[in-house]
Amino acid sequence: MASALRLLGVLLVCAGSPVPAQSAPQEALLRVAGQRIALGLDPRSGDLASLTVDGREMLAERSPWYRAQLTDPGSRASRWADAKSAESIRVEEVKGGARITYTDSANRLKVIVNLETAAGEIAARLTVRSPADRILEAVQFPVLRLKARPGSESESVRLFMPGGDGYVVTHGGLRGNTWNGRAYPGHASMQFMALYDARGGLSLQCRDARAEPKDLQSVYEADPDLLEMRLTHKRPFETGRGFESPAVALLPCGSHWTSAATDYKAWARKQWWARPKKGEARPPAWLDSHLVILHGSLRPLGNGKHPVPLDRWPEVIRSLKQATGAEGVILDVREWEHKGIYTSPYYFPLYPSPEAVRNWLSAAEAEGARAMAMVSGLQWMIERKEFRTPSYVVTAFDGKALFEAQGRQVCVVNRDGEVQVDAPYFNWDGSKAKICPATLFARLHFRDTAAKLAEAGFRIFEFDQMNGGDCPPCYSPSHGHPIGPGIWIREQIARRIAEAREEGRGRLPEFATSLEDPCEVYLPHLDTYVGRAAHTTEWPANGEGSEVVPAFSFVYGPLARPLALDVPLTVYPDPYQLVLTARAAMSGAVPCTSLGWYSILSKYGPNDLLPSPEKLDPAQRQLLANLMRARSGSLREYIAQGEMLAAPPVDLKPASIAFRRWERDRNVDRRITHPEVLANGWEKPGGERAYLFVNIASEPRAFRYPVVVRGGARLAVNGGTPRNVPPGEGVEVSMPALSAAVLLIPKP
Repeated sequence: MASALRLLGVLLVCAGSPVPAQSAPQEALLRVAGQRIALGLDPRSGDLASLTVDGREMLAERSPWYRAQLTDPGSRASRWADAKSAESIRVEEVKGGARITYTDSANRLKVIVNLETAAGEIAARLTVRSPADRILEAVQFPVLRLKARPGSESESVRLFMPGGDGYVVTHGGLRGNTWNGRAYPGHASMQFMALYDARGGLSLQCRDARAEPKDLQSVYEADPDLLEMRLTHKRPFETGRGFESPAVALLPCGSHWTSAATDYKAWARKQWWARPKKGEARPPAWLDSHLVILHGSLRPLGNGKHPVPLDRWPEVIRSLKQATGAEGVILDVREWEHKGIYTSPYYFPLYPSPEAVRNWLSAAEAEGARAMAMVSGLQWMIERKEFRTPSYVVTAFDGKALFEAQGRQVCVVNRDGEVQVDAPYFNWDGSKAKICPATLFARLHFRDTAAKLAEAGFRIFEFDQMNGGDCPPCYSPSHGHPIGPGIWIREQIARRIAEAREEGRGRLPEFATSLEDPCEVYLPHLDTYVGRAAHTTEWPANGEGSEVVPAFSFVYGPLARPLALDVPLTVYPDPYQLVLTARAAMSGAVPCTSLGWYSILSKYGPNDLLPSPEKLDPAQRQLLANLMRARSGSLREYIAQGEMLAAPPVDLKPASIAFRRWERDRNVDRRITHPEVLANGWEKPGGERAYLFVNIASEPRAFRYPVVVRGGARLAVNGGTPRNVPPGEGVEVSMPALSAAVLLIPKP
């Protein structure tokens, strides 16, 4: 039987391309085989000596199954142990799999690796028994030293990583930035990785329902063109504590990230964090209406001028609704904090005054707008320097005395016993520490902040600057939590989100919670999240040669509900804004704009700063309006209720797009190769499908889209009158410049 384990008396590694010769000659291997994936184990060392998928060798060189970090609790000095230090290694066949037992007397370790075939995949588990007087601080398992190019070509090679929405990396991107790692839960939103090319490849998927802390890492080595894919499990800082890993599935994947994501989805959607929300747990109904997001600020520009005085916000809201057809507006208006943007944790009284903010929000609500407050999460800002340009200003902040008096005792303590203080990274940033989420201060802080924001009229509490719920482990012995890493971190953060939601909803039933970047374990307490699938190489991607993909929305579908916040639009021609607008739409995110907030001054001067759709670059204004028209019909129902499809791309030649982008503190000229017409699709529970096409080209584009239509399909361009689509294999689509089209296909 193909899925059964077979022990071949003399089995040389001969399938596909052989693993390079080792210092010792190749030996007969113990083979663990699934339907399409097979492992070859060295019977003497237990090393993974072969890993084939569909007969193709994926391994670049023999891989040790584990590395264990042992730490002396007194000196806190560490050393790493692996199979090479074991004096006894037993490799044996067991029913349905194999077992490797390592006895390492020098390090007083006993390690057992269990391998089991099931349902087309191979599940690996690790057990570590550690010495009573040492801390088992981290365990790397499994460790796979893979070919960075599974085949002979590099053009189609992709690494998928679960950072934020998810991102993929080309082979050139691996060479340019060799480290791809994300901490879970936090900067990694899910628990799987994949390496593949045009013929498919391998996915590593952790089946950890407890959501223990771990790093998902893929590290490139140029010589010999190798990618080490591994999980680093981070353990509590306690002596004598062993480790039993969750199952880690190794399984084949296809030639696109959606293949690996589909397999992960089948497991993930059965977990506790993915239960459908009912009753009071459901997001407020207004989030399902036809919305657009508007960015802005309550403070003046660097030249002292206010683009929008408080009494003129209703006028700006009306103009945006009229230009886009939106039913409502989400106001992402910043600088409401008393001492300047992001000056956490003491935000109140609100700027410019509590009464002024309440009146502003009341007037905005009368026009169908609801405001979101970006709350600086666990940050405790200590000090910040002023940064000023004519169109932008960041206020100086000196909170050193307050931090010493109140903050130091409640902030995260690092492994060395010192409060962790981070240096500023952006011009809006300052030196800051992180509040430990387990402290009484954290519990009171988030409840109080939510209460005051709700009383002022804010409708969304967004946990900002703690991307995906990221928080470093705290080693303080006085905060009332276990020392170091552990599930206590995500449990405490979940409670803080839930408490903020409860406190806000007690005052405003429409109150909602959001998080900067998604993470699966916080879904039960979130109504929405800030997504960045619009981005190409920017965060959460890993720079040039990488690209963000909407993997989180693909896996979690109607539970996801992303908001797009990084698509400002400008008053000047900028093709990259068109790219961002279209890419955000592909993730199902609510569209957004700042109406050119920070670019108006340079074009219109200091006496004509009021943002309006008419001042936007015409191409950007047209694409946003057409996209909003396309979303005005039933498409939103498919996005809100349906599952994202693995939609085929449009078969048109991509374009070379040159643009200028602000990066940290300067403009940088960039060029990307990108499709001009993007496509994605969603399917309702009943089987009805909707496909969205967005054309960012300044000219019409026509193509044949490869979907089967059996009858009753309709195609509408820019929200116009739908036309009937004849049955057949493929749909002819003609799109005007800067347009959006929706194809609706009834259930089969």
